[in-house]
Amino acid sequence: MILKKRLRGRKWSTVAQFKADILAEWDKITIAQIRRRIREMPDRCLKVQASGGERIKSTLW
Repeated sequence: MILKKRLRGRKWSTVAQFKADILAEWDKITIAQIRRRIREMPDRCLKVQASGGERIKSTLW
């Protein structure tokens, strides 16, 4: 989801440009961002279970 948000709205004329943008954005993802998502997972799992497996919303996802 991090990459999806960062790349939203961009247009590429070649696959090489697309790959370059993905790699550049991937390198910008911090350990802190990853850890925030990991910390949120138990709560997300409980919400999904409570919703009967339906899609849930989150500020991070």
